[in-house]
Amino acid sequence: MTRSEPQPLPVPFPASVSLLSRTEFKQEPLQVKAGRLPNDIYGHAFFIGPGGCLTDPTLPGTDLIQPSHDGTPLFNGDAMVYRIDFSGKTAYLNNHIARTPCYYTDLASLPGSDYADLGYHNHGLARLSFGLGFRDEVNTAFQPLLFDPEEGLRLLITWDAGRPYEIDPETLEAVTPVGYNQEWREQIELALPFGIFTTTAHSAFDPNTDRPDTPPQLFTVNYGKSVATALWPIFTNEAGEPLPEPVEAILADFERLLDVIEQRVNLVRQPLKTFLDTEAQVLDSLPQELRELWQGGRQQLRTNLRQTLSGLISVLLQLEDWLPDAVTIPRQRRYRELWKGFLELLEEELEDGFDSLHDLLSEVLRLIGVARRLLQAAVNMEDFVHLMVWDGHQPLQQWQVVVEEDGQQVSPRIFQSMHQIAITQDYVVLMDTVFKLGAEQLLTSPAPHFPKLERLIRHLLDFRQSADTTIYIIKREDLDPDQSQVVAKRVVIPRSAAHFLADYDTPDGQLTLHLAHNTGWDPAEWTRPYDHFPYSEFPAVLGMSTGAIDINHLGRYVINGETGELCQSTVLTDFDHTWMTAIFAYACPDGVSPVRRFRSLYWNSWGCRGDLLSNYIAELYRDYPYRELPVEQVLALTQQGLPVNLCRLDTETMEITDSYVFPPGCFGTSAQFVPRRDGGDDPTAGYLMCIVNTSDDPAQSELWLFDAAHLAKGPVCKLSHPQLAIGMTIHSTWLPRLNPRRASYYVPVPEDYEPRLAKLSSERRERLERLFRDHVYPHFQPPSGS
Repeated sequence: MTRSEPQPLPVPFPASVSLLSRTEFKQEPLQVKAGRLPNDIYGHAFFIGPGGCLTDPTLPGTDLIQPSHDGTPLFNGDAMVYRIDFSGKTAYLNNHIARTPCYYTDLASLPGSDYADLGYHNHGLARLSFGLGFRDEVNTAFQPLLFDPEEGLRLLITWDAGRPYEIDPETLEAVTPVGYNQEWREQIELALPFGIFTTTAHSAFDPNTDRPDTPPQLFTVNYGKSVATALWPIFTNEAGEPLPEPVEAILADFERLLDVIEQRVNLVRQPLKTFLDTEAQVLDSLPQELRELWQGGRQQLRTNLRQTLSGLISVLLQLEDWLPDAVTIPRQRRYRELWKGFLELLEEELEDGFDSLHDLLSEVLRLIGVARRLLQAAVNMEDFVHLMVWDGHQPLQQWQVVVEEDGQQVSPRIFQSMHQIAITQDYVVLMDTVFKLGAEQLLTSPAPHFPKLERLIRHLLDFRQSADTTIYIIKREDLDPDQSQVVAKRVVIPRSAAHFLADYDTPDGQLTLHLAHNTGWDPAEWTRPYDHFPYSEFPAVLGMSTGAIDINHLGRYVINGETGELCQSTVLTDFDHTWMTAIFAYACPDGVSPVRRFRSLYWNSWGCRGDLLSNYIAELYRDYPYRELPVEQVLALTQQGLPVNLCRLDTETMEITDSYVFPPGCFGTSAQFVPRRDGGDDPTAGYLMCIVNTSDDPAQSELWLFDAAHLAKGPVCKLSHPQLAIGMTIHSTWLPRLNPRRASYYVPVPEDYEPRLAKLSSERRERLERLFRDHVYPHFQPPSGS
């Protein structure tokens, strides 16, 4: 591990990452602010990120919004797609919000509308309406495609919790989902128009040039979790094996648990509600002497309520009776602490007044009702992994993935998410990645007006990411179109990972993987309004990904694809470069073909910052396995701060051969390789492009270009625009040429949603059919030729 003395960062993390404009541009020239635009750069660079929500207010006197103003993570929001066109001596900006069907239901249910009661609200990483379902925000990554040269290049936008959508690369309009609703299976079946389909944000495309008898193919997954798999991390505080008890027993325990809590809450709420209702009706009409008596009654009620709250500590014994046997002793202690915290919260609200306590108790009862509804649907939740293959024209082809376990074939259990998959010449590689998608991430912020209650719910539902990486290897020759099932080989690699890449070539069945190990960093957590940040003098940036509590690593692994044996492993730890290693980039000269053998990989790391590291995260990961640096040393580093950087990794020597460190106050992300014209197969012949937000101007973003062969020299060009405020972007891609979408594949929106609407009760169905007919269907017309 190379090491140098860190220099304190004199400025905070740039808050401009949480500011953006939803203004859309078309072929708007970008200005060169520094350097010179290279004359051999060409093609089209695409960036994607959450573009805020329809309900986000603009800041006074600007067109800027702050999506995280209420604690919403910066990863939640409409898909904003940016395209930079390189033409001669000029670069042009285009951007557009990809408007899927759920977008138009969101628009139609804004406050003040006829459907306002169906309005959406932000719940952590998800935007949810309890009357309409989950928004398919597709705001995370791209997947370029080339099924037919006559059709030209096609482009998908993706995320982890919904069907991928194909967009027109030229107009950036959303055109069609991949697959009908009925071709996908929901994580949890709810009687709502928009379901939640858990999938991968990084699918894999293979033009199959080595397989002349096989057409080009897109590989993706659709997976789900059983109740046992989903609850185990919550009960044990870490991803692991599923609960051993039957699902029915677990759900029954939870129902009884909710009954106990509901009964005790009503012991307090009912007399309080009766008193407040009576007071509202008669107090103003009472003479002065009776009002004084009434005030005495208030004092007596306060005393009675305080005694009732004190007596609720006995419920702890009942809570433990209903907890499943698999809940560990430490977790049982945690549940006791949470119940005590809840009682303390009730006592605090009582001191603030009867109305305050009543509102909190009503909110708790509302959440219990939501929990009951989810539990009723959860009985049908199952562990499943479906590998899906698409040829760009026909329905999706699917295989149920199973693994051998104790002499039986069972479904893999995905405890976190399948954020990325990979394709090679002979294998498909699936991964359980450390980007957890649980109740806390998708249904958090359930009580935004009660931050202390929300904090308790977070402690109840949250868990630590897995310490190791589990991958599943599928032989492509086993994908028999006449079969519905395929067997995968399960392999465990030490240390956790969220992103990985695979060499396409697999000589003698040797599979080479390149991983970024996100040890001590939880990319699915974000800074909250109620978090405490003791490791920095600067204010935290709300909604940003939380900081790391240990250094990260870069790994290369060679695995025998036939046996699953881990043959070689090399892990690089670099004190200067591998902190919050987030984004990868590499040369892809035609924009679509997988790399046969990686020689150079670029990694974009976000550094080490105290204003991103909350005390909650520091404690959650304090004792995780594979710790590299002592906790106290890391905490000292966070107070000094380590900056964002770009580095180039030689994958053969596993050494960092070139790097650039961003200046203090600069956040450079979404690194994208843009090939140099006539660069050939040289993996460094091109430019690395980043979205950069700085502390200098919180209302303006920039795009920096680096010579990919000489990162250390700094940016060769900086581009911007007076109204360019991008905010948070995630992944990116590049296409060598642009063409309007010509493909005939299309999923008609009415045909896609009418079967789901038909399952609703008659009253709900009639109203929602009218909503879709008036506000959704008119925006989607089949393309010519479909």
